[in-house]
Amino acid sequence: TDIILTGLAVNILAAGSTVFIMYVLTGDKGSTSTLASPALPSLQIPLVNNIPVLGTLLNGENGTGYNILSYLALILTGVVSVFLYRTRAGTHLRAAGEAPEAARTVGINVKRTQYIALQYSGVLAGLGGLFLSMGYLTIFQANMTAGRGFVALAVINLGNKNPWGVLIASLIFGAATSLGAQLGTLSVPPQLIEMIPPVVTVVALVIYQLRRRAQAIANARKFQERHAAG
Repeated sequence: TDIILTGLAVNILAAGSTVFIMYVLTGDKGSTSTLASPALPSLQIPLVNNIPVLGTLLNGENGTGYNILSYLALILTGVVSVFLYRTRAGTHLRAAGEAPEAARTVGINVKRTQYIALQYSGVLAGLGGLFLSMGYLTIFQANMTAGRGFVALAVINLGNKNPWGVLIASLIFGAATSLGAQLGTLSVPPQLIEMIPPVVTVVALVIYQLRRRAQAIANARKFQERHAAG
């Protein structure tokens, strides 16, 4: 509870401070459109444009590549996965999050580990904000995340709290958002288009809960079979 309250307090403080600084610099509380904002460069992977499917997948339809933070996100997925499942610190972090009482019994400083995890997650979240303001757009706007943080919570559960699973779930939600953008050019009611991401979120959470329940039933059945055999 302390970690959650701390995170909320930091979030509110950061949002308020950002709007205040933006107002001091631009006189506008809504955006930084009056400032010259640089854009992060795109990166093109060489020698793959002529390869069918793979060239489009890695460098986009125009062959000009994607924003450098897009590739960094893929790299960080592997880095975070190795950190969580192949290092001592990662094991302590997962233990402190999943079973804090058990972690304390083996000498892990749970509070310290949780606050370190909060700092790491803040850095990664900051990179996401950096992409929005200097990759996806070239300005900063107040509330520009537009509720993506709530979608991120659903993505974590759908991905079974595994970095690679979260990556796949993120691609699914990204595809849903892109579908909504494509349907916006057709004669489709905007209300239906706006419903696509929330509906995908609800369906994803239902699927996750069904999978979790099925896994729990399977584990209970295996335990009963082993108990009967013993």
